[in-house]
Order: sequence, then structure tokens, then C-alpha cells
Amino acid sequence: MSSSSALAGIPTQAAYGSSKLAADRVIGILGMGEYDIKCTINGGNNVPAGSEHDGKADTLPFLEYPQHRFFSLHPGVCDTDLNKKHRITELYAWTIDAPELAGCTTLWLTTPEAEFLRGRWIAATWRMDQLVERATEIVQGGLLMGGICGQLGVQ
Repeated sequence: MSSSSALAGIPTQAAYGSSKLAADRVIGILGMGEYDIKCTINGGNNVPAGSEHDGKADTLPFLEYPQHRFFSLHPGVCDTDLNKKHRITELYAWTIDAPELAGCTTLWLTTPEAEFLRGRWIAATWRMDQLVERATEIVQGGLLMGGICGQLGVQ
């Protein structure tokens, strides 16, 4: 489970938010699909020179755990002891989500339809049908993944 605390600086939650961000990054790496491992460094490639993939701007044929899918799931704002302690449920009382929402989202993530979200950050409160409609945009754009994004160098 992830948290919006991983994405936003929330006073009094530095350790919690940082740990969630670190966990999100590990999940992003473990969950990479072949379509996510695009070669973008070292002349269009992020593998060592002399490798069979050197100079090819294609996907790499390896995954650390190809038989598993990993996701960072934000369950929504649930009525938990931690949220009560930090007054989250008090401040966001109008938007408390049922824990079953995260359960149903987790179940949907086990379907083949969710494959494109492998290694990505998603929120249980999002409409999954809209994510499916934008699957190509999400995958090709490298969206919903953590890390530093941008282009470096002279163009």
C-alpha cells in the first residue's frame, strides 16, 4: 500500500512519507514491464557497451520477477488510527473512503486488463475504465511512475 504522503510533503509525516516514497520506487523497479525498460541513456541505450543490446533503442528482454506484477496502490482516505492521529480523517471527513474500495481495486489489478499498470502508482479512487482508455498514453509517456523525468543536454 502506498500513500499520498509519498507524493506530497505533509508536516509531521517526514519519516512516513519518505518510507512510502522509497517503497514506491522499489515497486516501480520490481514491477517494470518490458515496455518500461526503454533504452534512453548512453547514445540511446542504458546497457553496457559491447552488450548484445548496445546501440539498440528497443526494449530489454529481462525482468527481475517476470512472473509477478507489482503496483503502488493508494487506498484512498480511510478511517485508520494513523489518520486519526494526524487529524487526516478530521480534515478530510467529507472524503472518507471505504476500505473495500482498495480491496476491489486490488482484485481488479490481478486481471490481464491491468497489465499495463505494472510498476505504476495508482489510487483506488480513480476510475479504472478511464485508465484503461488511456493505457497507450500511460505506457508510452512513462506516466504514473516515480523518478526524475526530463531531458538533459543540449538539443
